Amino acid sequence: MLVKLVEVGFEWYGKTLFRGFSGVVNPGDRIGLLGRNGAGKTTLLKLISGDLKPTEGIVERARNVKIGFHEQIPERLEISLWEAVRRDLEGIEADRIARSLLKGVGFSEEDWERPVSTLSGGESSKLGLAKLLSKDFDLLLLDEPTNYLDIPNIDWLMERLTKTYTSFIVVSHDRYFLRSLCNTFWEINAGKVWTFRGGFDDYLRKRELLVKSNTRRMENLIKEIERQKHVVEMYKRWNRENFLKQARSREKMIARLEEELSQITIPQNERVAPMSLPIPDRVDYRVLVVENLYVEFDEKKVLEGVTFEINREQKVAILGKNGAGKTTLLKALTGQLLFSGKVEWGRKVKYALVDQMLETLSKDLTILEQFWPRVPEWPDWKVRAYLGRFGFSAGDVEKTPEELSGGEKTRLALALAILENPNVLLLDEPTNHMDLESVQVLEEILKEFKGTVLMISHDRSLVEAVCDRFFVVHNASVMEIDGVDDYLKLFSENAETFETAETEKREDLVDYHRRKKMKNRLKSIKERINALEEMYLEKELTLTRIEKDMKLYSTDHEKLMELDAQREKLLREMEDILKQIDELSSELHDMESVVSGWRLDV
Repeated sequence: MLVKLVEVGFEWYGKTLFRGFSGVVNPGDRIGLLGRNGAGKTTLLKLISGDLKPTEGIVERARNVKIGFHEQIPERLEISLWEAVRRDLEGIEADRIARSLLKGVGFSEEDWERPVSTLSGGESSKLGLAKLLSKDFDLLLLDEPTNYLDIPNIDWLMERLTKTYTSFIVVSHDRYFLRSLCNTFWEINAGKVWTFRGGFDDYLRKRELLVKSNTRRMENLIKEIERQKHVVEMYKRWNRENFLKQARSREKMIARLEEELSQITIPQNERVAPMSLPIPDRVDYRVLVVENLYVEFDEKKVLEGVTFEINREQKVAILGKNGAGKTTLLKALTGQLLFSGKVEWGRKVKYALVDQMLETLSKDLTILEQFWPRVPEWPDWKVRAYLGRFGFSAGDVEKTPEELSGGEKTRLALALAILENPNVLLLDEPTNHMDLESVQVLEEILKEFKGTVLMISHDRSLVEAVCDRFFVVHNASVMEIDGVDDYLKLFSENAETFETAETEKREDLVDYHRRKKMKNRLKSIKERINALEEMYLEKELTLTRIEKDMKLYSTDHEKLMELDAQREKLLREMEDILKQIDELSSELHDMESVVSGWRLDV
């Protein structure tokens, strides 16, 4: 046993976060700690570490147990990053381990001599993680360790934790991370801490069974209490001594049943009934065309020769290491900074940069009060249902923006953005500071959204569930790859190539991905042309049927007008399809000429 908690509870300014929790952390335990923002996850970690004392119950720690706590912002130091990590290490391997830790959490060698006091909040969190991993602990307490890490660094951290014998408790919203590492889950919900043994999928299954079982038990108890109350009333109406005695006995039974009912709790999702999202206006097939985009800061190129196109309803993940230029790319696309080259949005495109939406909110009004003027024709229930679709419960909508957590603010920004009915959403690290439930809400929203998405994210489960195209920003260029596995291979197998290889090798790699991208595009165009041709044939059959009906109803003026309107609409749609086929066929011809040239080179 490393740590034992006995009937532990904690109250903060009159609010009970949880109570009555008993649990044990043993060697080999890898515990995922879950719960909504503000539920008390960091508080529970501090109770285990000894930084806080419980308001009820006991926390016992094994003698000489060493507990390491990774808080999101470590202490400020007037020493370099290298010294901050190196000073905790001893032996001939100390320098190698320090290098591995700093690289593992995402610091380049140029950063190693920076004073710790110059770090941003995200960089401080990464340094805190490196310092924690440099020491030998029996139990690690990790509070959102994947925040500010990109996918290769998260992969490095997972591998390191997989190979260690150290037990850990981790707060995380990253489902891939939790699924890969944890063998037990604690969930803080409805004032309790629930324990689920097994992996992440076991947790989801057992949680669902628990909710169903306890819900059924509550319903049965309520029915039985109502039945017994009816019997008591019947006995009292007879007003005979033996019946009154029976009534008193039944009332005691009812009291026991009500006590049993009061003890039953159920983990709550706090989700409102689903409501469909607004469907954005349809745009042309080509949504965005970028050619030879070039951006520089302080005479240093950040992006160079960036060329790609994005089509209607495609959902694109923008991957890359921190500082590679991902946010710069989004800012260039939205005209927030100077660039050279071509950025051309399609006709009728209306894009929304999600993180800008909060600037339009008043600090003094509740969420509900801010939404009413935006949709004055909606009844109150519809506004609440819409906000519920983004994970806001009845109590949440009465909060002001300043009362929201970081994750709640992102969900609110997304709700505002979609309310304006854009056909393109741009998101920059939307899962930062979100809890697990918020990430699941975000995933559902983005999957349902009937428009185009460009999303910067290091959440592997999210991008794999939502996105159908994947871009990597690296060495000032943008390349398209097949998925996250390719991205990880790119940074593991070819790590030296990316950092130190000759220009010629790097150009070969870029050329390979350019050819691969073109072949994928060629396949996509052919599939799209086939789909359009099938669509055209279907509409042609519909047109033939309408024209037959027009002859049949030639003397019915109203019906004839209705059919004629349908015919005109259909002809316009068929004309639009033919234009798309013509454009795609022209592009197909040009690309096949290029690909044919490759074959001649071989």
